[in-house]
Amino acid sequence: MTRFMLLPGLHRTRIDSATIQLGVDPETALLLESPRPQVSELLDRLETAMTEKQYYGAARSLGLDDVDAGGLLRLLRHGRLLIDPAAFRSRDAAADRRAQHHSETAALSLRRTDCPAELMSRRERRRIWVSGETDMVTEFTELLYRSGVGAVAAPGRRGGPPDLAVLLDPRQPADLVARSHARRDLPYLMVTTMDGAVNVGPLVIPGRTACAACVEHHITDVVPNWRRNGAAPAPLEAALRGLAVATAACQALQYLDGVTGQIESATIQLRAPFGLRHREWTPHPACGCAPAIADRADRVRYVPAS
Repeated sequence: MTRFMLLPGLHRTRIDSATIQLGVDPETALLLESPRPQVSELLDRLETAMTEKQYYGAARSLGLDDVDAGGLLRLLRHGRLLIDPAAFRSRDAAADRRAQHHSETAALSLRRTDCPAELMSRRERRRIWVSGETDMVTEFTELLYRSGVGAVAAPGRRGGPPDLAVLLDPRQPADLVARSHARRDLPYLMVTTMDGAVNVGPLVIPGRTACAACVEHHITDVVPNWRRNGAAPAPLEAALRGLAVATAACQALQYLDGVTGQIESATIQLRAPFGLRHREWTPHPACGCAPAIADRADRVRYVPAS
């Protein structure tokens, strides 16, 4: 990076006269031990972007030699606590769109992502179909917009093909949902309510992961003749609904960002008073998707070079 600055929003805490803590997450926070008060002043300067030449010049003006300044710079870079300000400027995002999502971009930088603006730009190009007959649809759609997703619409709206479909309490049978999305090769995320609980998932990638019908087959193996088809959405406590919407949005965004989430071939069940259960599902032998997954696995199996 030609210019650098401290990550925006990074908390600094003076522990004692010789120790400064950068960040608050114990897994990523950095402790700087230096008896020299000029170190704290140099960190203040790093809240504004500067070149390496400017950095060393600022250090000298504060009375720090190049050895101490260089050691601090190496520590900050190793801890990924510095970012290039250009990472906040996407090459193809409109200025008003960038301003609207500045706080989201700044928050993404705390992931230690090299270019959060490019990540936001990719979200801007994504398209999601959202369907359902529940209050969660509006809340979910608004949350995705605030997170930078470019197009969130009902199925069938004009525009390019979607990257993901999200079904909130679908009324269609699971096997119909699975077949229709497999036919289009369209990944989809299921969110269903059951007696005051919410199941987020599975997120299905046709031909790769267990599908919605697989889950129902596994359930009927244990509870024969069980049916959920056509059930009206169950009432939900407001806090639980908000948690479910946020969880589903996080999983959808992980998929759009190219990060493997926690609900591919799995579900997260949320229930009040607060409880969380993560369940993994395998392709069911009675489901039509199982042969397709096995066939794909055969075709993409890695064979090491001899």
